[in-house]
Amino acid sequence: MEPPLTAAQLHERATGIQCRWCLQLLVTPGAQEVGGDDHPASASDPTFTALNLPSEHWSELLDCWMCHPDEEFKYFMKYDRDTSLPGFRVHSWHPKLAQVMVGNTYLLVGSRDVPDGAYSVQGRSNPLDKNTMLYENHEEICCKRCLAPIGQRWKPAVPAANSTDYSPLQDEYTIMLFKYATEIALKERKETIRLPLSSALVADLVEMGKAHANYRFCLFSHGQRQPVALLWLLQWNLAVTTNAYHGMVHTLPFSAFDHTWSQLQSFGEQLTNVLKVCYLDQSSDPETFKRHCSQWATRNDVESLFYAETQCQEVMTLLRLSTLAIPPENRQFTEFSVGIIPVG
Repeated sequence: MEPPLTAAQLHERATGIQCRWCLQLLVTPGAQEVGGDDHPASASDPTFTALNLPSEHWSELLDCWMCHPDEEFKYFMKYDRDTSLPGFRVHSWHPKLAQVMVGNTYLLVGSRDVPDGAYSVQGRSNPLDKNTMLYENHEEICCKRCLAPIGQRWKPAVPAANSTDYSPLQDEYTIMLFKYATEIALKERKETIRLPLSSALVADLVEMGKAHANYRFCLFSHGQRQPVALLWLLQWNLAVTTNAYHGMVHTLPFSAFDHTWSQLQSFGEQLTNVLKVCYLDQSSDPETFKRHCSQWATRNDVESLFYAETQCQEVMTLLRLSTLAIPPENRQFTEFSVGIIPVG
């Protein structure tokens, strides 16, 4: 299963990255070099080059197969283990001017491509705070116009000459933008790319499931110690169709959920590939939820997922509505509810 939005879709096609909620321009090629502005790029403006990043779990695989890793790789691995975070040393990657690095669920851009006043700093974690999944000196950022959370920023660390030490760049930041928080403007002026949150959730679940063979997940809101929900991945290659949503009144509380609703409605029109999950959330019996949280906290096969509070609400809205499409006799599995998450 390919990650949502690859470098091939963006390379020499993307002219700008906007906030998906208010369309504030967040990134445009060479924004700081030419002064930048608050308007989308014109058709004649330059495009980004794009590169795919390796899997966040590549270092684990290399550690298994390299008989004699060099000193720099040992430093990489020591850092990853000390922080207890999966993946490569993400803050050592820094895109060039007018370049986008495409990860599994995020985009990396350099601060020289970000117009002044495009975002504001929302919070920081120093030292590493596992409850927010921020590295030391990583800062959460939000859209300056609508205040929606859009990603993180940090000063990139680069290797010093003839040394395995890394030191941060002083004048630049690396900006990480969540794919689901952006809308990509392309050279084809009538075309944009806008991904639903479900695509990032699916990518996270499948990536961690394949990397670690773990299929249980605790969903956290940034900064919260108590999980929002427990997710148990049952199947990731299931096709469904249903007419259960026809005639239902659209009552979603946030306009940001419109795409979620349209995805669910489309189930009645064609076969849709989905992930099948069992979930237990805070709206369930409090004692039952607390008991399962305590049990899962002691297991070694449980992964953690972190999203902003609004995105956690959207995930739970999607799951609860999807449960309504399942026959009543099949909506429960022990004390868990059964839901589906659309793929793509």
